[in-house]
Amino acid sequence: MKWIEINNTRELEQFLANADKTQPLIIFKHSTRCSVSRMSKQLFEGEWKNDKEVYLINVVENRETSNSVASKFGIQHESPQILVIKNGRCIYDASHSMIDANTVSGYM
Repeated sequence: MKWIEINNTRELEQFLANADKTQPLIIFKHSTRCSVSRMSKQLFEGEWKNDKEVYLINVVENRETSNSVASKFGIQHESPQILVIKNGRCIYDASHSMIDANTVSGYM
């Protein structure tokens, strides 16, 4: 599984600006202080059968970036949370136990 960390809002904007608008962009928001988030991330990693990279935002160390994602795409912040972005808008989001790699793969 290929994780690409987003460490600040500048990186977030660069990734969004350079993304192929016809291909989905996947963002996983993860808290290193939360056992539910850790378990959800591990389950996702184990189920992910796609070679597509997934962007990872650590919400503890990068709260501003996480909040920027919520604001930019009009979604409520949760952690853990996964978002599928296409054509500049969020077409799917899920959090906690609803995060499912097979569902996300269906958007590829």
